[in-house]
Amino acid sequence: MRISTHMRFIIWGVVVCIITVSLCVQLYNGINISTNILDLLPESKRDPVLSKSIRSFTENISKNIIFLIGHEDEYIARKAAKEFAAGLNNSSLFSSVRYQITDDDKKSFYSLYFPYRHQILSPKTRSLLSRQDGGKQLIQRAFFSLSTPLSGFYSQNISNDPLFLFPEYVKSIPKLSDKTFIQDDLIMVRDNNTNYVILSATTRDSPFTRTAQENVIELINASEIGIKTNHPTINFLWTGVFRFADESTSVMQREISVIGIGSIFGILLLMLTTFKSFRQLLLAILSIFIGVVTAFTISYMLFPNLHLLTLVFGASLIGVCIDYSFHYFSESLLGDESWTPENGLNKIFSGITLGAVTSIIGYIGLCIAPFPGLRQMALFSSIGILASYSTVICWYPSLSKKNRSLKTPLLLRASNAYLQFWEQFSLNRWRWLPLVIILLLIVAGLSKLKSNDDVRLLQNIPPHLLNNEKSIRGLIGGLAGGRFLIVQGDTAEETLQREENVSEYLSQLKERGIIKRFMGISTLIPSQQKQLENWRMLKDNLVNPGKQVLEELNKIGFPDKTIDSLTHSLSEPPTKYLSIKEWNSNLSSEPYRHLWLGEINQGHGTIIQLDGVTNEQEVKNLEEIFANVKYVNEASVFTELFQGYRRFASKLVICSYGVIFLLLIIRYGIKKGFLIILSPVLAALMALAVAGLHTGTFNLFNIISLLLVLGIGIDYTIFFAESKSGRETVMLAVLLSAITSILSFGLLALTTTPILKSIGTTILVGITAALIFSPMVQQRRESLEKKVAKSNF
Repeated sequence: MRISTHMRFIIWGVVVCIITVSLCVQLYNGINISTNILDLLPESKRDPVLSKSIRSFTENISKNIIFLIGHEDEYIARKAAKEFAAGLNNSSLFSSVRYQITDDDKKSFYSLYFPYRHQILSPKTRSLLSRQDGGKQLIQRAFFSLSTPLSGFYSQNISNDPLFLFPEYVKSIPKLSDKTFIQDDLIMVRDNNTNYVILSATTRDSPFTRTAQENVIELINASEIGIKTNHPTINFLWTGVFRFADESTSVMQREISVIGIGSIFGILLLMLTTFKSFRQLLLAILSIFIGVVTAFTISYMLFPNLHLLTLVFGASLIGVCIDYSFHYFSESLLGDESWTPENGLNKIFSGITLGAVTSIIGYIGLCIAPFPGLRQMALFSSIGILASYSTVICWYPSLSKKNRSLKTPLLLRASNAYLQFWEQFSLNRWRWLPLVIILLLIVAGLSKLKSNDDVRLLQNIPPHLLNNEKSIRGLIGGLAGGRFLIVQGDTAEETLQREENVSEYLSQLKERGIIKRFMGISTLIPSQQKQLENWRMLKDNLVNPGKQVLEELNKIGFPDKTIDSLTHSLSEPPTKYLSIKEWNSNLSSEPYRHLWLGEINQGHGTIIQLDGVTNEQEVKNLEEIFANVKYVNEASVFTELFQGYRRFASKLVICSYGVIFLLLIIRYGIKKGFLIILSPVLAALMALAVAGLHTGTFNLFNIISLLLVLGIGIDYTIFFAESKSGRETVMLAVLLSAITSILSFGLLALTTTPILKSIGTTILVGITAALIFSPMVQQRRESLEKKVAKSNF
């Protein structure tokens, strides 16, 4: 039973009201749009631990921001840094701001490590104790230490640490950078005549939410203006994920505006010049608005981390949502006096319905790919198309009326001329020559294609930010974050023991020049096994042989009470060890916490950062030498991921084209089904061939785009095959639809976001080719009819 026009209007009106209320609730609660590129990527199915480790490590370091405040006058630099830090601290946006070593920092460090001074030893101390006369060497070092100036902080603990084990360990802790130094409790670096104070700040919120980006950037800019007002010649540099994320988000927002405004402007121009009806213009805008709003509302319900790239891609949906409106308006424009809104819908109903189904199938194919970002784009687009289609069939018959335009629109004349060209061309005996030329071009283009799975396809980093980052790294050094080792164990203790073994091997690689430097957590929090081993080394060298060694301390001047206390401490094994929990809760561990991954898949993990890797294979061999060790080169990991999913997507595209072909065979038969599918197939091959001739490369997103070429391009031939009206109506609607789609995806091709550029360029070429081949079915049928009529005559 068919639902009446009035009832369809009411039902769809209720649905739209529900969606509108849902959107208002979402807006009231606050919209959180993600800009984290990792949210677009799938979890690694081959190694979920690796995927989680990379994500955890990235999230831990992404909140860190580095500031350099410099001046020729060190006093001015210090004063400006203090003012800037105060501005950040006065806000609630930062969990910590560090630019000097405070008394609280010293107390925290002391309270954490000093009680374990006999269990946590520096590498130099262990080296001394490994010698045959290690005890005497240790006493000798203590004697020399007494003859050098010591800070009051250390001097107060001489009676409790006569061997200076604690200060020696402090000196051995690896710095975050080799180029930095501490002066008057400030972390500094010098470059020529400029003295820079280094500040490191950690934000409370993720850098991948727009609200956090706007608040943090606004505060930083205001604080920078404040210190430059007081100190005009100050040098101010800063870098961090926040700055890159904000720049990327700003670019994508601008591109959303350009695509959206450009598409709307193009549609308005087409509507006014072709249909010359203000009512139809409002209906077209209504269809687009409901499609986009519905797509956003439902997508945000299903994807709380809806990505900004999805919205950029969704902006191009405008050019697709308008297709069904164009068919309806074209039928109204070219219909005779007996035309009514309901009859007009009946004439195009089967064509636009099948077109909507095939388009959605094309988009839904993206959902099979395990890319969260592509799934978001697919769902957003599918819902938008369905909502726009529903608006046409439910509301247009009630809200529209016959178009009374008496003038022939320019686009109608153009579409008719193109149809006449096809008619003449189909009767020409040389009609197969252009097809042969096209096939040769396709073969030539495809032969030049090579895959490009570089992770930089996801990146859009402005050169000025890269130069800024390079300048800062040149000043302060530091470890690069792109290469590291993941060490896993069943327990925290086992993980630390394994990392200690790996670190010893890395020290050998460092001596050979295979790596420049590395940093792991085991130097800061040794395993219980190593802590016990350290204690035993002290005992064996100082206590077991008797008091002859410790008596040397009397000669230096230490009282018997101090010696007896040391002897007592080394007589019994320790009852308490420094633990990860205690270390992690201490203020002094904050700069290094990102190295501890914590619990991962019922185990534990740590990160060892690497820098200056000159022979990657040598480092990768650690995976075979040690159990549960994984070498990670982030760029290579994502490149391999893209490569695997590109192959998967290629199979998906072939299957999707095959499924659509089977549906066409069921409805039209083999011959006509083949002619209908031929147009999008040729369009897809043309898109790849142009990529081959232009860039010589293709990637995952080019392949995925072929599904959209299928979903959009096949509509054009289906509209011809299903139309119950004249060919002029269909050609006009197809031409209008293609122009808006070309406009939308053409603008997408002009974006600076590599993913969208690949998708936009492929679809732009594909849709253009699909438009050119679209009359193939109609013309083939009419040509045969004319030949039959001629032979009968």
